[in-house]
Amino acid sequence: MTQYVLRRLLLLVPTLFGILFVVFLSLHLIPGDPATALLGQHATPESIAAIRQRLGLDKPLPVQFLYYLESVARLDLGDSIVTRTPVLVELGQRLPVTITLTVLSMIIAVVGGMALGIAAAVRRASIVDYLGMSVALLGVSMPIFWLALLMIYYLAVQLHWFEPTGIASVQYLTAVPKVTNFFLIDSLLAGNTAAFWNGLWHMVMPSVALATIPMALIARITRSSMLEVMGNDYVRTAYAKGLPGRIVVWRHALKNALLPVITVIGLQFGSLLSGAVITESVFALPGLGRYIVAAIYNRDYPAVQGAVLVFAFLFVILNLLVDLLYTVVDPRIRYD
Repeated sequence: MTQYVLRRLLLLVPTLFGILFVVFLSLHLIPGDPATALLGQHATPESIAAIRQRLGLDKPLPVQFLYYLESVARLDLGDSIVTRTPVLVELGQRLPVTITLTVLSMIIAVVGGMALGIAAAVRRASIVDYLGMSVALLGVSMPIFWLALLMIYYLAVQLHWFEPTGIASVQYLTAVPKVTNFFLIDSLLAGNTAAFWNGLWHMVMPSVALATIPMALIARITRSSMLEVMGNDYVRTAYAKGLPGRIVVWRHALKNALLPVITVIGLQFGSLLSGAVITESVFALPGLGRYIVAAIYNRDYPAVQGAVLVFAFLFVILNLLVDLLYTVVDPRIRYD
């Protein structure tokens, strides 16, 4: 097992190198120039040339890429072209919001999706099954931004149940000192439970909007896997022995139906990270997704490359954790 984990961690290096190369090349091939974006369309050619020289953009692309690789090897992602702040510092301020949003969304997706899928499988061809799969179909068909706008209009603007934007109300943002940059954790560390519940309430709509598609997919996979397992002889034997239905489902069927569900959960973590770009933009959350959108608009190369590198790193690590989780669910799986 240890050798397998080490091999996977070593494979991280060429994977991240390939991602960096593709992102670097893509950014430099698309139309637009950071110096022009920084100075505006009416800047003189001399001032644009001076900015390009200061940023190192006047050098050949291979040289720029080698310089960037050297800085990444030193764990230096460079400075933002727009704010002139180290990219690592800005990512450290933004990443906690994205992680909070992603984790809350995944909790909603896993709990809701598995409950829906199990209920549909246990009561196959009933109203529960048809209703559950209809909800799943609706969830997987509805775009995130459209659902987010509907929620803002009806639940925040019309009914005033939720706040439409931000991670917390202004009075709580200023009252909680930043320790970990995770607002919910910092509010608990400060003993400010009112700020914690306010921050959690602000995250309800973004988390639900982001969780909709993963929840629908998890529900469909859970139902399909449960139906396959419940048709096996050992499940029928358990029922024939007179065991209660809930024990047969939880102890015998669900555990053996979890492998494909775990695979989908691992893949959906990646889609949640990419979906956070849209969700954070709609709900004005100061996370990594919104940061990438602004960086692309401003042609802020170091910021885009750094943020994508962090996303890729998280995705690879999450996939490794999912692979390791297989051995916990099914002890027959060995990686050695």
